[in-house]
Amino acid sequence: KPVNSTTTVDGEHSPIWQKENRPLENSRFEVISGKADVTSIAWRTNYHAFDVDSQSASQILDRTVYFPGWTVFIDGREVQRIDQNNPKVKGLIGFEVPKGKHLVEVKLLEPILYKVTDGISLISLSLAVLLLFKRVHRPATS
Repeated sequence: KPVNSTTTVDGEHSPIWQKENRPLENSRFEVISGKADVTSIAWRTNYHAFDVDSQSASQILDRTVYFPGWTVFIDGREVQRIDQNNPKVKGLIGFEVPKGKHLVEVKLLEPILYKVTDGISLISLSLAVLLLFKRVHRPATS
């Protein structure tokens, strides 16, 4: 039988910190502690935005499986996520929001290692094209 919210049988796509699959939910977020009103204002593959009106310090759960690169911003400032191994978040993206009205953005950013490997790939490709160009445009010898 398929795993909830997927088309896989054994959850082979899941990161190691996702110990269990949560049932499908209509809501894209959940208030796991505190009291807050949350409104989803944008939801794209690599970007989620919420308006949060928190009556007290609250913990919010973005119902997206955490993967390295997901970063949380509150009012434009990066904040620390709740550790994905925490039993409250069960491998999803959780974060704390202070009391008040806030814009929360959850973005999938490219980790530094990916940027380094992208740079190495670009340099390698450039060198390969340069060597090929030199070889093709080499003067003929008799």
